[in-house]
Amino acid sequence: MKHEEQLALFADLLKKRAANSGRLLLLIDDVGERMAKDLVTFISYVPPDVSILITTREAAVGTAIGATQFRVEPLERADCSQLLASVSESALVRTEVSAVDTLLSLLGDLPLAVELVARQIAVRERKPGFSIEGLCRRLQEFAPEILSFPGHRGIAMSFALSYDHLDEIEQRIFRSLGIYASGPLAAITIAAVCMAEREKAESILDRLVVVSMLDWGTGAGEYRIHPLLHKYSEFLFGRSATAEQNFTRHRFYQHYTSVATAVCKNSPKDLHAIDRMLPNLTKAIQCAAANGDHLAISETVLGLCVRMSFFTIRNLELESMSFLELAIAAAKNLGDRERESIFNGHLGTSYARLGKIRSAVEHYERAVAIARDIGNDYDLASHLQNLGGTLLSEAKNLPRAEALLHEALTVAKRSQNMEVAISCFGTLGTLHRQTGNFKEAARLYAGALEGSRLAGDRLAEGNNLSNLGLVTNQLGDASEGEKMIRDALAIAIEIGDKRGEGNRTGHLGGILLAKARRLAPGSEQSGILKSAREHITTAVRLAEETGDAERAGAWLMNLGNICVLEGNTVEGIKRLETALGIAAVGGFGLLEAQARYNLGSLLAQQGQLQLALGHFRASGALFRNMRSPIAAQVEATINHLNETLK
Repeated sequence: MKHEEQLALFADLLKKRAANSGRLLLLIDDVGERMAKDLVTFISYVPPDVSILITTREAAVGTAIGATQFRVEPLERADCSQLLASVSESALVRTEVSAVDTLLSLLGDLPLAVELVARQIAVRERKPGFSIEGLCRRLQEFAPEILSFPGHRGIAMSFALSYDHLDEIEQRIFRSLGIYASGPLAAITIAAVCMAEREKAESILDRLVVVSMLDWGTGAGEYRIHPLLHKYSEFLFGRSATAEQNFTRHRFYQHYTSVATAVCKNSPKDLHAIDRMLPNLTKAIQCAAANGDHLAISETVLGLCVRMSFFTIRNLELESMSFLELAIAAAKNLGDRERESIFNGHLGTSYARLGKIRSAVEHYERAVAIARDIGNDYDLASHLQNLGGTLLSEAKNLPRAEALLHEALTVAKRSQNMEVAISCFGTLGTLHRQTGNFKEAARLYAGALEGSRLAGDRLAEGNNLSNLGLVTNQLGDASEGEKMIRDALAIAIEIGDKRGEGNRTGHLGGILLAKARRLAPGSEQSGILKSAREHITTAVRLAEETGDAERAGAWLMNLGNICVLEGNTVEGIKRLETALGIAAVGGFGLLEAQARYNLGSLLAQQGQLQLALGHFRASGALFRNMRSPIAAQVEATINHLNETLK
């Protein structure tokens, strides 16, 4: 996905969140001068009603973006003196008053710098001849290139003093931290990357804690690093010998890609293992690409996407894209057309789940073409099913979508790809549900549900159970349908499927909305509408968080309908127009048809018949493309409005 598209998606998310939650404050922490240009571009995408607070250590940043600036002053000198004395526990702080004053001036009265130097005083004061005055001279002797570290000179001095006190191996390990993401650091990983024994590495990391260059983590063998010290380790690593940088990067990406591949192979349900390493794994894949290790990239991404379905289950479509694009390039370099087809298919799924229908179709079609060319029926079935399902969502070419799904089912049976066969039953169920053939839809969903249970696929089980609940409700058994959806919601929560959780919560809100519509205005209806609003608002939030644009639009449409029932037609129309906008951007034909139908009904009630007719005509065309029975109802409404306008 292009950078501008990512920014536009983020802006849309902010806009929708502000519409649902009220005014927002966006905090962007620790911005440097090098980021100023990107920040200007980023801010241009932020909606005007979202306030922005930026923290920086460089005044030029505020000037570059034209911000109102508030200076946060450092500690008072007396407080700094007290901090120095309490951390160092040195009598010299009381006896060398003038030198302490000079020291604190050098450090800029910055708490982190004062704490680091205080730790050094605690260690060094036992050395014969040590004095704070001599320490000040040492701070002023550091080489200019070391002090080119961005930020206050006092921070650089304190970091350099602490680093200077480390031995050669300790310095090398501290520098190596610069290659890691700024999250928890594990001794076992650092030992592997630096080719050190676990006990030796942990001993060195413990010493870095003692001198305040690291801190303890939350678990055994785990450590944390202050963001500024992490930047300093990056700074030092970038200035280390080329051979050291190459060696460390090579060890780093080899460790993380091999561990991730092993987890995917041996513990494919252990998503938490990948969660913990994902920031570093992302950097490792980039390092592997820079080193031209195409096999490491291909093996790792294959494991994450195929064996584990990590990105799909975790709803990390945006994060998956950089992995998959590198994997496609790696497969091409390796001449591995089978994997090139697989990775294109998964990238298509990422685009589809983000509501980028055209991009999804392009990648699915590439995947289909390659699979056909190499005669890989097993993967061809999957790509055909995904392409058919995406075209079904687009609702522009239903005959092609149906033909692709039937072909996918045939190919899946021929290649014994039972997972895809089950998915085909579910997607064909959705097709029949859209066309009004609810009994056939229920039969297909039930078959897909049974198959997913036999396969032990909890994600597919939850999806099919929810769909069966919806069609059961449409067939008239509301209580059984609601029970199925609640059971499906429990599965989503159990396996951490946030997208499924949002969908089922929204469906339950829709059931409540339908109940409210059957009631006369009064306290009972108000209570049910309140509960419906709570469910659907939660569903909107979860859809936005997981990038499910189509569902977010559907739930916003239902919120609009709630507003209308509550007597707030103006707000209802706004919500419906927002839903229509999402449908237009994403290419969601069914959502567009539904939103236009609802808008047409509201506008007709207000006497805006020409506007209503426009929406009904567009809606009717879409419903006809989907072979939906609603098309006849829309056509009757259009005829009635035309008669009225004569």
